[in-house]
Amino acid sequence: MRMFDMSAKTIPEFAREAVESWSLDSCLVTLGGDGVFALKGGDDGFYVPGYRIEAVDTVGSGDAFSAGFVYATLNGESFREACSFGNVLGALVATKKGGTEALAEEEIGRLLHAKDSVRTTRQDLARYRA
Repeated sequence: MRMFDMSAKTIPEFAREAVESWSLDSCLVTLGGDGVFALKGGDDGFYVPGYRIEAVDTVGSGDAFSAGFVYATLNGESFREACSFGNVLGALVATKKGGTEALAEEEIGRLLHAKDSVRTTRQDLARYRA
Protein backbone atom coordinates (compact mmCIF):
# COMPACT_ATOMS: atom_id res chain seq x y z
CA MET A 1 0.00 0.00 0.00
CA ARG A 2 2.03 2.95 -1.28
CA MET A 3 0.08 6.06 -0.56
CA PHE A 4 1.38 9.50 0.39
CA ASP A 5 4.88 8.01 0.46
CA MET A 6 4.06 6.04 3.63
CA SER A 7 5.54 2.69 4.56
CA ALA A 8 2.25 1.17 5.79
CA LYS A 9 1.34 -2.23 4.34
CA THR A 10 -2.10 -2.63 5.90
CA ILE A 11 -5.10 -0.39 6.43
CA PRO A 12 -4.61 -0.22 10.23
CA GLU A 13 -0.93 0.64 9.71
CA PHE A 14 -1.91 3.35 7.22
CA ALA A 15 -4.42 4.86 9.66
CA ARG A 16 -1.87 4.85 12.50
CA GLU A 17 0.83 6.38 10.31
CA ALA A 18 -1.58 9.06 9.04
CA VAL A 19 -2.60 10.02 12.59
CA GLU A 20 1.01 10.20 13.72
CA SER A 21 2.47 11.86 10.60
CA TRP A 22 -0.10 14.60 10.32
CA SER A 23 -1.01 15.04 14.03
CA LEU A 24 -4.59 14.01 13.38
CA ASP A 25 -7.16 13.25 16.04
CA SER A 26 -8.55 10.36 13.99
CA CYS A 27 -8.49 8.64 10.62
CA LEU A 28 -11.37 7.04 8.74
CA VAL A 29 -10.62 4.73 5.83
CA THR A 30 -13.85 4.12 3.95
CA LEU A 31 -13.96 0.88 2.03
CA GLY A 32 -17.06 1.26 -0.13
CA GLY A 33 -19.39 -1.69 0.32
CA ASP A 34 -16.94 -3.28 2.76
CA GLY A 35 -17.48 -0.66 5.47
CA VAL A 36 -15.00 1.54 7.31
CA PHE A 37 -11.85 1.20 9.38
CA ALA A 38 -11.54 3.91 12.01
CA LEU A 39 -8.77 4.87 14.39
CA LYS A 40 -8.91 7.60 17.02
CA GLY A 41 -5.92 8.80 19.00
CA GLY A 42 -3.91 6.03 20.61
CA ASP A 43 -6.42 3.19 20.22
CA ASP A 44 -5.97 0.13 18.02
CA GLY A 45 -8.80 1.12 15.75
CA PHE A 46 -11.95 -0.75 14.83
CA TYR A 47 -13.71 -2.02 11.76
CA VAL A 48 -17.41 -1.60 11.00
CA PRO A 49 -18.43 -4.01 8.22
CA GLY A 50 -20.53 -2.79 5.33
CA TYR A 51 -24.01 -3.94 4.37
CA ARG A 52 -24.71 -6.41 1.61
CA ILE A 53 -27.25 -4.50 -0.44
CA GLU A 54 -28.41 -4.53 -4.02
CA ALA A 55 -26.53 -1.53 -5.35
CA VAL A 56 -28.35 0.50 -7.97
CA ASP A 57 -26.04 3.52 -8.15
CA THR A 58 -23.11 4.27 -5.84
CA VAL A 59 -22.99 7.98 -6.75
CA GLY A 60 -23.25 9.92 -3.52
CA SER A 61 -22.57 6.98 -1.18
CA GLY A 62 -19.27 8.38 0.07
CA ASP A 63 -20.83 11.79 0.61
CA ALA A 64 -23.72 10.14 2.46
CA PHE A 65 -21.24 8.31 4.71
CA SER A 66 -19.49 11.58 5.50
CA ALA A 67 -22.76 13.41 6.14
CA GLY A 68 -24.00 10.63 8.41
CA PHE A 69 -20.73 10.53 10.33
CA VAL A 70 -20.72 14.32 10.85
CA TYR A 71 -24.42 14.40 11.76
CA ALA A 72 -24.04 11.65 14.36
CA THR A 73 -20.89 13.23 15.79
CA LEU A 74 -22.53 16.66 16.11
CA ASN A 75 -25.46 14.99 17.86
CA GLY A 76 -23.25 13.50 20.57
CA GLU A 77 -22.93 9.93 19.28
CA SER A 78 -19.72 8.02 19.95
CA PHE A 79 -17.02 7.69 17.30
CA ARG A 80 -18.08 4.08 16.73
CA GLU A 81 -21.79 4.94 16.48
CA ALA A 82 -21.01 7.76 14.05
CA CYS A 83 -19.14 5.29 11.82
CA SER A 84 -22.08 2.88 11.95
CA PHE A 85 -24.55 5.62 11.05
CA GLY A 86 -22.36 6.76 8.16
CA ASN A 87 -22.23 3.17 6.88
CA VAL A 88 -26.02 2.91 6.92
CA LEU A 89 -26.51 6.14 4.99
CA GLY A 90 -23.86 5.19 2.43
CA ALA A 91 -25.48 1.79 1.89
CA LEU A 92 -28.99 3.19 1.57
CA VAL A 93 -27.94 5.83 -0.95
CA ALA A 94 -26.39 3.08 -3.09
CA THR A 95 -29.81 1.40 -3.32
CA LYS A 96 -31.28 4.47 -5.06
CA LYS A 97 -30.81 5.97 -8.53
CA GLY A 98 -28.72 9.14 -8.29
CA GLY A 99 -27.12 10.61 -5.22
CA THR A 100 -29.83 12.98 -4.03
CA GLU A 101 -32.98 10.96 -3.32
CA ALA A 102 -34.28 11.56 0.20
CA LEU A 103 -34.02 8.79 2.80
CA ALA A 104 -36.88 8.14 5.21
CA GLU A 105 -36.08 7.94 8.92
CA GLU A 106 -37.88 4.59 9.08
CA GLU A 107 -35.65 3.22 6.32
CA ILE A 108 -32.52 4.37 8.14
CA GLY A 109 -33.72 2.93 11.44
CA ARG A 110 -34.64 -0.42 9.91
CA LEU A 111 -31.15 -0.99 8.51
CA LEU A 112 -29.33 0.52 11.49
CA HIS A 113 -31.11 -1.74 13.98
CA ALA A 114 -31.67 -4.83 11.82
CA LYS A 115 -30.36 -7.95 13.50
CA ASP A 116 -30.67 -10.03 10.35
CA SER A 117 -28.92 -7.72 7.87
CA VAL A 118 -26.17 -9.39 5.91
CA ARG A 119 -22.86 -7.67 6.45
CA THR A 120 -19.76 -7.69 4.31
CA THR A 121 -16.59 -8.38 6.26
CA ARG A 122 -13.04 -8.00 5.03
CA GLN A 123 -11.09 -10.90 6.46
CA ASP A 124 -7.94 -8.80 6.83
CA LEU A 125 -9.88 -6.53 9.22
CA ALA A 126 -12.08 -9.11 10.98
CA ARG A 127 -10.07 -8.99 14.22
CA TYR A 128 -10.86 -5.24 14.48
CA ARG A 129 -14.60 -5.75 14.02
CA ALA A 130 -16.68 -3.45 16.20
